[in-house]
Amino acid sequence: MLPEQIEMLEQLDREQDRKEKPIIDEQMKAEHYIMLQDALENDSKIRIKYYANYDHIIEEGFLLSIDAVNGIVYMEEMNIKFDDIIEVNLF
Repeated sequence: MLPEQIEMLEQLDREQDRKEKPIIDEQMKAEHYIMLQDALENDSKIRIKYYANYDHIIEEGFLLSIDAVNGIVYMEEMNIKFDDIIEVNLF
């Protein structure tokens, strides 16, 4: 195979693995926010599943702060946009 053909096949494979961003309703967003506030107040470990780069990513750790104005959740090594959050779980 030619290098161009290999690159095209690899790109096709990446595109097929892409996931769509799920639609989260306002009630679920409110529940996520409450759970994030609870984790921040109680210094609880948290697991956040979020959407980025056409995939669902899971981060675990402790929250440092929540910027409600800009919609950003700050974790130890990661900043996550609130609108990208799919699921929140407390430990």
